[in-house]
Amino acid sequence: MFLKTLLTSITFISSFSFANDQVASENFAKATQLYQQRDFVDANGKYSNVISAIEILNSANTAAEDEDLKFDIVILTSRCHYWLAQHSQDKASKITLFQAAMDSAKLAKSISNDYAEGFYYYGVALGRWAEANGISESLGRKDELIQSMKDSKIRSTRQDAKGETIDGMGPDRILGRAYYKLPFFAGGSRSESIKYLSNAYNNEPKFFLNGIFYAETLSDGGSTAEVAQACQILKELSNKKPEDGQITRIPENKEDILDAQKAFKKICN
Repeated sequence: MFLKTLLTSITFISSFSFANDQVASENFAKATQLYQQRDFVDANGKYSNVISAIEILNSANTAAEDEDLKFDIVILTSRCHYWLAQHSQDKASKITLFQAAMDSAKLAKSISNDYAEGFYYYGVALGRWAEANGISESLGRKDELIQSMKDSKIRSTRQDAKGETIDGMGPDRILGRAYYKLPFFAGGSRSESIKYLSNAYNNEPKFFLNGIFYAETLSDGGSTAEVAQACQILKELSNKKPEDGQITRIPENKEDILDAQKAFKKICN
């Protein structure tokens, strides 16, 4: 009798967990669709699709039982907060949103530290958070940022890809940008920046930001040949169409093309 009751309870709990995960999975799919249209701005000037996605994801995270599903949910939550932070004009809001992106990525790391995404998206948000806070924060947490990128590179993604390939060779792009932005006395290095950014650009040229960052480093204190190379990269990017880049980054591609055009005018004219 006891065994029968126990088995019945286990069956009930399993069914309940499955139902929760099914609801959470459906909500995650809805949030993903909204995030894909993240550049939509409503009549009030707000990114309402992204705001709605975060609300749905928070509900999905509460319901989810499966750890991999929860991991995916909080990573997307981090990316939603990051998008809002990047497009906020208010410094205080920007800092708060970047912090929220960091918190979600940190939660992902606590769910599983086997995957690259938690370390990568934490580091991406940390870098922008520190930048928004000023030079002292940037210098004070540079080692944490660099370590986050290195930690992501030695892991695999949830889709079992090499961590170094995440977000269009993202770890190398972030490392290259960090070494470019840091002053010499704090570990900044033009040669290290070029090393990482050239690898990112050559391995994933369809991620337009790789080319922009690489060109900026090449042109800053570079030889005549390096400046010419930078201008060629920026000219090519300036003439791209959004669909020429990574298809999942159409909203970012539009912005990157405009940034490439601005950089070309500044560096090459």
